[in-house]
Amino acid sequence: MTGAQFYREWYNAVDAAYSSYYDAQFNDLAKKALFESINDLLKVPERQAIFDALFSITRLDVGVIPSSNFIDLRVGPGLTDYYRLFATRLIVEDATTYTVTAATNTSPIKLSLNKRSRYRTGDYIKIAGVLGNTNANGNRYLKQLNNFDYQLYTDAALSNPVAGSGTYTSGGTISTLYDTYVQVSNSSRKYATLSSPTASTPEVIFGDGGIKIYPLDKPCNQSYLDYIKFPTVFPDKDDVATDLQLSYSQDFLYQIINKLAQLTETYSRDSEQAAIQMVETKTTL
Repeated sequence: MTGAQFYREWYNAVDAAYSSYYDAQFNDLAKKALFESINDLLKVPERQAIFDALFSITRLDVGVIPSSNFIDLRVGPGLTDYYRLFATRLIVEDATTYTVTAATNTSPIKLSLNKRSRYRTGDYIKIAGVLGNTNANGNRYLKQLNNFDYQLYTDAALSNPVAGSGTYTSGGTISTLYDTYVQVSNSSRKYATLSSPTASTPEVIFGDGGIKIYPLDKPCNQSYLDYIKFPTVFPDKDDVATDLQLSYSQDFLYQIINKLAQLTETYSRDSEQAAIQMVETKTTL
């Protein structure tokens, strides 16, 4: 569908009087309808539906490291094309009292803890402060051997073992990592005690040009953003070459057309009402 074809679809969807009146303003109104249609789509942020409609302007799993649990969407790395966020995946740390007592120089590394733990195969942890066998440090997935000993992997499928890099000498703290998608809230959100975010159920709130990650006392060491890029392709009634379906799905283009028809009729009614009021004012004078 080209811009010219889009225009004809809109023309057929509205009253002829409206279409001729707004013909000169069509491109500006079409741009407004596009943005409003995107915003409507985000009211119920279903990831696959958004990607299907806006496949050319969606970016998925864009990695950003928060600073003090804040992501600045104005200057964040790689976010120069950002328009609207629709999903956020966070990795949040929760410190534990477990410490490392041994880390073998093998592949995979076998990690031993200071006490019986609740960790099971597939759990995700952060190891820090190990000396000697420093490859043990980092975000690691666990394969349980018993309640004290675990093998380390870099992936959830446990297919990439972490190889040792030397003889363990000392040190090592453990934090549990929670990898989860979160609910997006606005900056006016107030938390009740029973619904407060936790490390396992974090939330993000928009404000100050970015998003703040809660709870603030649980460090978020990595985020992955799904967002919509600022659109650069818009319907142009004189364009007979650009295929809009290379940017948006056909269904979404018809959503824009319907939104444009609604805008046209709304503006027309407002204009007619204003004209009536002007005539009535002149009559009373």
